[in-house]
Amino acid sequence: MAHGGTGATTAADARTNLLAATGNGRIFYGTCTTAGGTAAKAVTCASYDALTVGDVVIVDFSNTNSAAVADLTLNVNNKGAKNIKKHYNSTAANNLNAAGVLTNSIHTFVYDGNYWILIDSDYNSSYSAMSVAEMRTGTATSSRVMTAKNLNDFLDSYGLNASNITSGTLAIARGGTNKTSWDINKLVYASATNVLG
Repeated sequence: MAHGGTGATTAADARTNLLAATGNGRIFYGTCTTAGGTAAKAVTCASYDALTVGDVVIVDFSNTNSAAVADLTLNVNNKGAKNIKKHYNSTAANNLNAAGVLTNSIHTFVYDGNYWILIDSDYNSSYSAMSVAEMRTGTATSSRVMTAKNLNDFLDSYGLNASNITSGTLAIARGGTNKTSWDINKLVYASATNVLG
């Protein structure tokens, strides 16, 4: 709710919005000290009484997970272990993208009646970075990502990096201009028929 016409939202407003979104208004905080390699994650949460659809549990993990994502379960206050999943492509029955998604940090889950759905921090780790050679030849045939470093190296291989387009000379290839380079910030003009100076 905005106050004083400023559009500001208070912490209480944010909590009210979250409660409304979950449907039942039950939000809990717990801790998990389960070893990273153990798939069955046990959460200690003193006030948690029963698995209820719409429950939100905020969990502080002591260890980054290394167990197989297909085996991950969350058991809050011994109320029953449920698989940890993510919601993707209109369905909730999806494994997390990588074991390390559950880091030694705080993560938030919502119970949908079947699974504990991770609603933060999941990421796509299935795309590898394109090499400079693949960028130059266009040989990457699957979904890939372009890193900032490789992009910079790619541009540098064509003389197009940030430093040499703001100072010095800029290379020109196959332009039909009778020029191989121009000084940066130089006025381009026709010095003769079919010649740019």
